[in-house]
Amino acid sequence: MLYLVPYAQQAISIYTDPASSLKLEKFEDLAGRVVGMESATYTERKAREFSAAMEAKGLKPIELRTFTTVTATSAALRAGQLEAALNINETANSLEQKGIAKIWVRDIAGTDITFAFRDKLLAQAFADALTAARADGTYDKLFDKFGMTKLKTTTFAIRGDGPTN
Repeated sequence: MLYLVPYAQQAISIYTDPASSLKLEKFEDLAGRVVGMESATYTERKAREFSAAMEAKGLKPIELRTFTTVTATSAALRAGQLEAALNINETANSLEQKGIAKIWVRDIAGTDITFAFRDKLLAQAFADALTAARADGTYDKLFDKFGMTKLKTTTFAIRGDGPTN
Protein backbone atom coordinates (compact mmCIF):
# COMPACT_ATOMS: atom_id res chain seq x y z
CA MET A 1 0.00 0.00 0.00
CA LEU A 2 1.15 3.53 -0.65
CA TYR A 3 0.35 6.79 1.11
CA LEU A 4 -2.83 7.99 -0.57
CA VAL A 5 -4.09 11.56 -0.64
CA PRO A 6 -7.69 11.87 -1.88
CA TYR A 7 -8.16 15.05 -3.94
CA ALA A 8 -11.46 14.67 -5.84
CA GLN A 9 -14.46 12.48 -6.54
CA GLN A 10 -14.91 10.43 -9.66
CA ALA A 11 -18.62 10.21 -10.39
CA ILE A 12 -20.70 9.31 -13.41
CA SER A 13 -23.00 11.45 -15.55
CA ILE A 14 -25.79 10.31 -17.89
CA TYR A 15 -26.13 12.31 -21.09
CA THR A 16 -27.85 12.28 -24.46
CA ASP A 17 -27.42 14.00 -27.76
CA PRO A 18 -28.66 17.59 -27.26
CA ALA A 19 -31.40 17.03 -29.88
CA SER A 20 -32.74 13.89 -28.19
CA SER A 21 -36.29 13.95 -26.85
CA LEU A 22 -35.37 11.41 -24.16
CA LYS A 23 -35.65 12.80 -20.62
CA LEU A 24 -33.80 11.04 -17.81
CA GLU A 25 -34.05 11.65 -14.06
CA LYS A 26 -32.31 8.59 -12.59
CA PHE A 27 -30.19 5.64 -13.61
CA GLU A 28 -33.24 3.33 -13.69
CA ASP A 29 -34.65 5.42 -16.54
CA LEU A 30 -32.05 3.69 -18.73
CA ALA A 31 -33.83 0.32 -18.35
CA GLY A 32 -34.24 -1.28 -21.77
CA ARG A 33 -32.29 1.49 -23.49
CA VAL A 34 -29.11 1.34 -25.61
CA VAL A 35 -26.35 3.09 -23.67
CA GLY A 36 -22.68 3.58 -24.53
CA MET A 37 -19.52 4.17 -22.53
CA GLU A 38 -15.77 3.67 -22.70
CA SER A 39 -14.69 0.06 -22.21
CA ALA A 40 -12.70 -1.26 -19.25
CA THR A 41 -13.47 1.75 -17.04
CA TYR A 42 -14.97 2.48 -13.65
CA THR A 43 -18.02 3.73 -15.54
CA GLU A 44 -18.47 0.42 -17.35
CA ARG A 45 -18.08 -1.59 -14.13
CA LYS A 46 -20.66 0.51 -12.27
CA ALA A 47 -23.06 0.48 -15.25
CA ARG A 48 -22.94 -3.33 -15.36
CA GLU A 49 -23.53 -3.50 -11.59
CA PHE A 50 -26.49 -1.10 -11.79
CA SER A 51 -27.97 -2.90 -14.79
CA ALA A 52 -27.76 -6.27 -12.99
CA ALA A 53 -29.40 -4.78 -9.89
CA MET A 54 -32.15 -3.27 -12.02
CA GLU A 55 -32.77 -6.59 -13.74
CA ALA A 56 -32.92 -8.33 -10.34
CA LYS A 57 -35.70 -5.87 -9.40
CA GLY A 58 -37.66 -6.81 -12.51
CA LEU A 59 -36.61 -3.93 -14.77
CA LYS A 60 -35.32 -4.50 -18.28
CA PRO A 61 -31.53 -4.67 -18.51
CA ILE A 62 -29.64 -1.86 -20.18
CA GLU A 63 -28.17 -2.76 -23.56
CA LEU A 64 -24.60 -1.67 -22.87
CA ARG A 65 -22.27 -0.92 -25.77
CA THR A 66 -18.63 -0.16 -25.10
CA PHE A 67 -16.18 1.89 -27.11
CA THR A 68 -12.43 2.42 -26.89
CA THR A 69 -12.67 6.21 -26.48
CA VAL A 70 -15.10 8.95 -25.53
CA THR A 71 -14.78 10.20 -29.11
CA ALA A 72 -16.09 6.89 -30.47
CA THR A 73 -18.88 6.88 -27.88
CA SER A 74 -19.86 10.43 -28.83
CA ALA A 75 -19.81 9.59 -32.54
CA ALA A 76 -22.14 6.62 -31.93
CA LEU A 77 -24.45 8.84 -29.87
CA ARG A 78 -24.58 11.50 -32.61
CA ALA A 79 -25.14 8.81 -35.26
CA GLY A 80 -28.21 7.55 -33.38
CA GLN A 81 -26.63 4.18 -32.49
CA LEU A 82 -27.10 4.97 -28.79
CA GLU A 83 -29.97 6.49 -26.85
CA ALA A 84 -27.72 7.75 -24.05
CA ALA A 85 -24.14 7.60 -22.86
CA LEU A 86 -22.23 7.53 -19.59
CA ASN A 87 -18.91 9.04 -18.60
CA ILE A 88 -17.25 10.64 -15.63
CA ASN A 89 -18.57 14.07 -14.68
CA GLU A 90 -15.64 16.11 -15.97
CA THR A 91 -15.72 14.45 -19.40
CA ALA A 92 -19.50 14.82 -19.67
CA ASN A 93 -19.21 18.46 -18.58
CA SER A 94 -16.66 19.10 -21.34
CA LEU A 95 -18.93 17.47 -23.93
CA GLU A 96 -21.86 19.58 -22.76
CA GLN A 97 -19.78 22.78 -22.93
CA LYS A 98 -18.90 21.91 -26.55
CA GLY A 99 -22.57 21.37 -27.42
CA ILE A 100 -22.06 17.64 -28.00
CA ALA A 101 -24.14 16.41 -25.04
CA LYS A 102 -27.03 17.25 -22.75
CA ILE A 103 -26.41 16.02 -19.19
CA TRP A 104 -29.47 14.72 -17.38
CA VAL A 105 -28.03 13.16 -14.23
CA ARG A 106 -24.72 13.87 -12.50
CA ASP A 107 -22.76 12.56 -9.52
CA ILE A 108 -23.72 8.88 -9.71
CA ALA A 109 -21.60 6.38 -7.73
CA GLY A 110 -19.00 8.86 -6.56
CA THR A 111 -15.73 7.49 -5.25
CA ASP A 112 -12.61 9.25 -4.04
CA ILE A 113 -9.69 9.50 -6.44
CA THR A 114 -6.22 9.84 -5.01
CA PHE A 115 -2.59 10.55 -5.65
CA ALA A 116 -0.30 7.81 -4.35
CA PHE A 117 3.12 8.37 -2.81
CA ARG A 118 5.89 6.11 -1.53
CA ASP A 119 7.36 8.96 0.52
CA LYS A 120 5.31 10.06 3.53
CA LEU A 121 6.86 13.55 3.71
CA LEU A 122 6.01 14.18 0.07
CA ALA A 123 2.46 12.89 0.62
CA GLN A 124 2.02 15.21 3.60
CA ALA A 125 3.42 18.17 1.65
CA PHE A 126 0.93 17.45 -1.13
CA ALA A 127 -1.97 17.21 1.36
CA ASP A 128 -0.88 20.49 2.95
CA ALA A 129 -0.66 22.16 -0.47
CA LEU A 130 -4.21 20.99 -1.30
CA THR A 131 -5.46 22.33 2.04
CA ALA A 132 -3.81 25.70 1.32
CA ALA A 133 -5.27 25.74 -2.20
CA ARG A 134 -8.70 25.02 -0.77
CA ALA A 135 -8.33 27.81 1.80
CA ASP A 136 -7.27 30.44 -0.76
CA GLY A 137 -9.89 29.45 -3.35
CA THR A 138 -7.50 27.98 -5.93
CA TYR A 139 -8.85 24.43 -5.52
CA ASP A 140 -12.43 25.57 -6.17
CA LYS A 141 -11.43 27.73 -9.15
CA LEU A 142 -9.52 24.87 -10.82
CA PHE A 143 -12.20 22.28 -10.18
CA ASP A 144 -14.93 24.64 -11.40
CA LYS A 145 -12.94 25.45 -14.54
CA PHE A 146 -12.54 21.78 -15.47
CA GLY A 147 -15.92 20.60 -14.17
CA MET A 148 -14.39 18.19 -11.68
CA THR A 149 -16.25 16.92 -8.63
CA LYS A 150 -14.74 18.39 -5.48
CA LEU A 151 -14.30 16.69 -2.15
CA LYS A 152 -16.35 18.27 0.61
CA THR A 153 -13.43 18.38 3.02
CA THR A 154 -11.52 21.59 3.70
CA THR A 155 -8.50 19.75 5.11
CA PHE A 156 -6.74 17.10 3.04
CA ALA A 157 -4.88 14.23 4.69
CA ILE A 158 -3.00 11.02 4.04
CA ARG A 159 -5.05 7.83 3.89
CA GLY A 160 -3.34 4.47 4.34
CA ASP A 161 -0.35 3.08 6.21
CA GLY A 162 2.14 3.52 3.41
CA PRO A 163 4.50 1.03 1.77
CA THR A 164 5.45 -2.12 3.62
CA ASN A 165 8.84 -2.41 1.93
